[in-house]
Amino acid sequence: KVATTLTLNNQTVSFDYYAEKQTLDFRTVAPLAEGANTVLLKAVDAVVNSIVKAWEFIVDTQPPTAGILLNGGLAVTHSAYVSINIAAQDSTTGIKNIYLSNDGVFDTELNQPLAYSPLISNWLLNEPDTNGTKAVYAKFEDFAGNISETYKDAIELELRTPDTRII
Repeated sequence: KVATTLTLNNQTVSFDYYAEKQTLDFRTVAPLAEGANTVLLKAVDAVVNSIVKAWEFIVDTQPPTAGILLNGGLAVTHSAYVSINIAAQDSTTGIKNIYLSNDGVFDTELNQPLAYSPLISNWLLNEPDTNGTKAVYAKFEDFAGNISETYKDAIELELRTPDTRII
């Protein structure tokens, strides 16, 4: 006879073994913890031979949190190009991508992610030849695929001279 124990995060759990599929099914009373989780399977036979198998996996169901700041928080810019300071965090799997938008709709932007960086230089504002309040919207994706809520910052564009852009 083989004695088998299964633990999840150092807590023994009951399980069902299905020999034909060679699978174990187990249920926990509490939900899995965010972050690292460990499953440990130990089997000991009648003559005290034993084997231990361990699996680690990460649970990440929470989206990143973040904030953006245009031109370091200045209220006015005289250029249609701004820098975007980014403060984003995801304590479980980290930040993978940033999605930026000038209109907040994210219709095509979700297909064009930028790799995470705490600073994006020379972002071209919407309607760059027209004075007025300009906004930039951002979403963040962690390595588990969770996408954050939309974050926004705005700045007043007051052009003094025409910006030259070569496209």
